[in-house]
Amino acid sequence: MKDKIKKAIHKVLMTIATIFITLSTVFSSMPLQVQAAGENIYFEVNKADEVLKEAQRHLGKPYVWGAAGPNSFDCSGFVSYVFKQVGLKFNADRFTTYSIDSYLEGLGVTSYTYSTEEANPKNVKAGDIILFYDNTGDALHMGIYMGNGKIIHCAAEMPSGPQQQVMISDIDLLSTKHGSSIITYKAYRIFPDEGGVRLKKTDEFGNALAGVKFKITMPNGSTKTVTTNSNGIWDSDDEGVNLDTGTYKYQEVSTVEGYLLDNTVRSFTVKAGVKASENVVVVTNNEPTGEIEVIKTNTNGDRVSNTVFKVYADKTITNRAGSKVFYTKDQLVATLTTSANGKASVKVPLGRYRIVESQVTNGYILNTKEHIVTLDYKNQTTSLITSSTTIENKEQKGKVVLKKSIDTTETDGKYGDAYLQDNQYALIAKEKITNAAGTIKYYEKDQIISYKKTDSNGMITWDDLPLGKYYIEEVDNNGSLQINSAKIDVSVDYAGQTVEKTVVNKTTADKPNMQKIQIFKSGIDGSSGVYDGLEDVEFTLKLKSDVNKSGWDKAVTYDVITTDKKGIATTKYLPYGVYLVKETKSPADRIPAPDFTISISKNYTSYKKDEQIKKINVNNAPLSAQVRIVKEDYDTGKAVTLNSASFKIKDEDGNYVVQKVGGVKIDTFTTNSKNQVVSIFGKQGEVVLPLKLQSGSYTIDEIKTPEGFLELEKPVTFKIENIRDMDQDEDQEPIITVKVKNRLPKGILTIKKVDQTTKLPMENVEYCLTAKKDIINMIDGSKLYKAGETVYEGKTNAKGIITIKDINMGEYELREKLTLEGYVLSEEVHDVVFTKKDNTTKVYEIGVNVTNIAPKGEIHLVKKDKDTKEFLSGVIYQLTAKEDIVSLDGRNTVLYKVGEPVSVDISEDGRYMTDETGEINIANLPLGKYELKEVQALEGYYLDTTVYDIDLSYDHSDKTLYTRSLEVTNKKTTTEISKVDATDEKELEGAELSLFDKDDNLIESWTSGKEPHIIKGLLIGMEYRLHEDLAPLGYATASDVTFTIDESGEATKVEMKDEITKTEILKVDADTKEPLAGAQLQVLEKESKNIIDEWTSSEEAHKITGLHVGKTYVLHEVNAPAGYHKAEDVEFTIADSGEILKVEMSDRITTIIVEKQDAENGEALQGAVLTIVDKETGKTVETWKSTKEPHEIKGLEVGKSYILKEISAPSHYEKAGDIEFKVEEDMQVQHLVMKDKRTPITVVQTGDETKVMPLLAIVLGAGIAVLVLYRKSKKQ
Repeated sequence: MKDKIKKAIHKVLMTIATIFITLSTVFSSMPLQVQAAGENIYFEVNKADEVLKEAQRHLGKPYVWGAAGPNSFDCSGFVSYVFKQVGLKFNADRFTTYSIDSYLEGLGVTSYTYSTEEANPKNVKAGDIILFYDNTGDALHMGIYMGNGKIIHCAAEMPSGPQQQVMISDIDLLSTKHGSSIITYKAYRIFPDEGGVRLKKTDEFGNALAGVKFKITMPNGSTKTVTTNSNGIWDSDDEGVNLDTGTYKYQEVSTVEGYLLDNTVRSFTVKAGVKASENVVVVTNNEPTGEIEVIKTNTNGDRVSNTVFKVYADKTITNRAGSKVFYTKDQLVATLTTSANGKASVKVPLGRYRIVESQVTNGYILNTKEHIVTLDYKNQTTSLITSSTTIENKEQKGKVVLKKSIDTTETDGKYGDAYLQDNQYALIAKEKITNAAGTIKYYEKDQIISYKKTDSNGMITWDDLPLGKYYIEEVDNNGSLQINSAKIDVSVDYAGQTVEKTVVNKTTADKPNMQKIQIFKSGIDGSSGVYDGLEDVEFTLKLKSDVNKSGWDKAVTYDVITTDKKGIATTKYLPYGVYLVKETKSPADRIPAPDFTISISKNYTSYKKDEQIKKINVNNAPLSAQVRIVKEDYDTGKAVTLNSASFKIKDEDGNYVVQKVGGVKIDTFTTNSKNQVVSIFGKQGEVVLPLKLQSGSYTIDEIKTPEGFLELEKPVTFKIENIRDMDQDEDQEPIITVKVKNRLPKGILTIKKVDQTTKLPMENVEYCLTAKKDIINMIDGSKLYKAGETVYEGKTNAKGIITIKDINMGEYELREKLTLEGYVLSEEVHDVVFTKKDNTTKVYEIGVNVTNIAPKGEIHLVKKDKDTKEFLSGVIYQLTAKEDIVSLDGRNTVLYKVGEPVSVDISEDGRYMTDETGEINIANLPLGKYELKEVQALEGYYLDTTVYDIDLSYDHSDKTLYTRSLEVTNKKTTTEISKVDATDEKELEGAELSLFDKDDNLIESWTSGKEPHIIKGLLIGMEYRLHEDLAPLGYATASDVTFTIDESGEATKVEMKDEITKTEILKVDADTKEPLAGAQLQVLEKESKNIIDEWTSSEEAHKITGLHVGKTYVLHEVNAPAGYHKAEDVEFTIADSGEILKVEMSDRITTIIVEKQDAENGEALQGAVLTIVDKETGKTVETWKSTKEPHEIKGLEVGKSYILKEISAPSHYEKAGDIEFKVEEDMQVQHLVMKDKRTPITVVQTGDETKVMPLLAIVLGAGIAVLVLYRKSKKQ
């Protein structure tokens, strides 16, 4: 017996131990998992899909109480098993409804409670744990929410559908309307349904960009603007922004200075439970690139190809952040070669560069000027910053120098009186001469460029010639030299890019005019007859000019000749000159002949063959000869053939020579001319006396001077003596030629050029003198210059003077052809008229004093604040050419092309900054039209977008200074901040507001008034945040308003709307949720208990406005509508959200449930006729016949007494006694059972509803009983 008792006790104790071990396992605690940022959830990662997938694998497995898988489950065992299989743990591997409810509630995990009749709970998410509760608040059942009103769970008994297994059910299937005792369910938020994102903004080199703004478009279409921090990051977790799962669009809306806006619309996905640090989106901003374009032109504006430029970094070139060095200072960046269109370009990072020309195409001079190009950031939308620089090349010019010498190879090395000056040459184009580009034709082939005469050294220079092939021809001699007909080829070739002018030296030589002299020496003194010559007579010939200078003995002997048997002696070729002939050896019996002179003037080839040797007879006979008077121009030696001259001749005694011919006495001798023929004999320009004159001295008086010539300065004398240089006429008679030379009057034009202002001389100013009318040569009537033909071109010397000599009489025009750079070419045409006024004035001098102006343009700008008139320093303007700005010096050089920045002094890229007095003074501008525009305003000011036309055009006056003054203003940015009622848009007083910049620095705080608040000087493009510190009473605090100051110049208007607090109170039927009229309601302030509002409900919501934010109010029902219970007070607090607060108070209709039961077995009894009577009035309220179901009566008035009467009992049953009852206020449902006839309420078995504590009590009680029995047995 004892053994049996011991064994029994042992079994009981083992059972108790097992139960306690199990319970300890169930209630063992575990540490709380780390929660996701910003969410009151349990797990950090959302594995709802995995949980539901695992749960559905077990569909149909059987329900077994206490089982926890894998082949059978109860409700908590199923949930425990599923989470464990996915790798998710709570406080224990195995939990119960009670333990998990207590655990999650204790941790404060977010939960939502609903009536079991709620079929589609809006805040419940897939994966949430669902717990079901009865009216005692105990958790009876659990499952996992699948979404769309469905749960997956393991249940024993359900109102309908599958039983005793894992199943999927509607969440409201366990509601009271289906007979369950479960009245509510709670959803615990296990998994995060939100996530995060991190937007990271960098440049292309990975440098963080702070202050970049993005617009994020939420899945629901709302937008939010965010800004990257100093690390270039916007992190939703760090900012406390919870993002729902879904796909978001984001777009960059503004970037920082120096970078390009990337406004591409992109997207990112937010996944539940994925932190911002795990969902990183990197967006790169690129910097603008630059392009340097070089345009190469010649002075005519033609494009030049194949020119090479070197581009250097003028400063160290880095990226915007300074983290990447592209080029160090002076580093070669690129080598460019211009194409056929004269252009070359290269893409480069922004910065400052230097362009140097290193090689130019043939025909041009290297331009050594360095050009600076600055490529600056413009704005966030301009991706390519371009700069175009036009660089001009001058063409190489040539100079030809011709040196003339005398060829004495045939005159025994002697040149006599021959000289180099005044030999005329023509320079002629051998080919068509053009500029290097072929766009300008200078000369056609064989076109004469110009005629020039040699100077005293035999030199001629042609300067400033285009490159090309030429030839030189001698076209006239000076009378002492023969013409060399050989052409001299001249090639003016390109001499390299560093040579400004190529020089070609050429030489030529002319032989002197020469002739042989034959002397016949006769031996008589007599007169006519034929005489024999003398042999062995010696004659010595020396140059007369040499004898005059050095004496006979020292003079050079040109020849010594001796007569032959016939008395004849002939010299070798003697060069041009006058020779003194001396008989240096005579026969012993003979007296030497007197010295005589003889001249060589023309070359022997110009004579007839038999006259090519000059013959002289030497004897002692008296000499007579014919006289030819030739009228010549003094300077050229040419015969005057246009007009006649008349002469008279006096003998030694002063008597005029009178010759009688044909009975006519002639004492005046007139030359033949084109305008007067005097004799049929004789050439034009000369007269031959009819009769010979005897030897002796004579004087010629000119009594009529040819028109245009000056009278003789003195009479011309001549002798007929023993001089043997006489020519012979056609009859071999001696004839002496007397040349009477008259001068033509000449003009001297002196041009003096000075600066009009400084009076300093101006060197290298070019002038051109042209014939206004035909200039007639008074020698022969030919045209020296046709009207319009250039007479002279030249440049002023260092003293600013040009002297033009030997100008023939006539009318001329003087024009300025080119002046110095910076000066205006004079437009004045000077009439220059040289008129012969008398017959004695040799030179007429005319002086022209001319000035040039160097007008300059100046721009004076004063910048002020529009309102305060304060001077503004630091404002930047840019000056550009509105038209091509060309030089006014006659070259028409394009100084600035249209649109090109204009920089003078130290300006770069045409930019100028106002000084401390708000001024910009731009001086020394070439005249023309410009545009001036503001390109950078001061911070806090609107940019003045006006483009100012600056007209500094030359007005053809003598002004030297053209000015344009501007007084311009800048307006500070104006921001009008309005605080308005969201409803009526009227200004709202009393709001305390603050304005912050993007770095959260406080700008200003104020209290709103009746007018908008004005703030001036906020920065354009900067984002600001308007914050409401305190809303006016009765209004919700508005959300922060961010805004950016735009650059339009208009006031930025910012409006912050405060929503007046709005509360809508609706009285509804608790079951139907339909509005309920007739309830007397009050709203009281909780603290003061003051009644704020009271009304009787209607079918419309009651609206209250202006309740104070943050205050708590009480909705109190004074009287419920008839047939309804009064609701409990509802407390509500006015949130600072601006949204309408909806408060709902539910009244439950009074419900009386009457059950008719069999007194013996408690089963429902059908067929009894029952009625309810108003006790006070005796009026029947309702009568019905009982069925198996309880009868429900609604709408009895609270506080009234009623009587339940049985009118007739079912057959075989007695009527029960009346039951008097009162409708109680605090009872939602009153049950009446007549005559103890009870019908049990169906209790649905769904799982582990067994309470843990009663189980413990039973176990402990059993233990105590066992101990008592054990002790008794020991005593026994």
